[in-house]
Amino acid sequence: MYDWEVGVGLRLCVILLLPLLGRTLDAHAQRSGEPDRFTRLDSTLLERTHCFGPCPAYRVLLTFGGLIRFWSEDASGAPTASDSVAPRLFMNVENDSMVAAVLALPDNIHGSSMCGRSVTDAPYARLTLFTNHGTKRIVDYQGCLGAPPVLRRFELLVDSVTRVDRWTHKP
Repeated sequence: MYDWEVGVGLRLCVILLLPLLGRTLDAHAQRSGEPDRFTRLDSTLLERTHCFGPCPAYRVLLTFGGLIRFWSEDASGAPTASDSVAPRLFMNVENDSMVAAVLALPDNIHGSSMCGRSVTDAPYARLTLFTNHGTKRIVDYQGCLGAPPVLRRFELLVDSVTRVDRWTHKP
């Protein structure tokens, strides 16, 4: 067996086993009667829409195991690109205080007092967080001038960790 085959095999084992470990720990906590006080991020989906300008539209999924799935603006069905990152990079996205702050935000920024003044013709970013306690989806109109900085930083962090710029074409 070649070294690269071993590396690929180990990476696949890590990607497949890490989510199972988390579920095993959850099951143990439930059996022991101990409440699960911590919110753990399992995966995140970031969707960016078209605008009336040069805005790339795409969806990118990042999982706990480091799996990345990317869909371009014109794609339907299967991902147009796939990759993976070291699971430790997902931990950058799973920053506890940042996730807690994002989970506390309203479901629609544009429809809340957090938007402040807004400009027209901007795209939307839809962020979906899948946690051990359920799903949270936030619609963020990018034209909201008063949008919470923690939300915009989180969206940029997902873009950065997944390196979406390699699949998007900026004019």
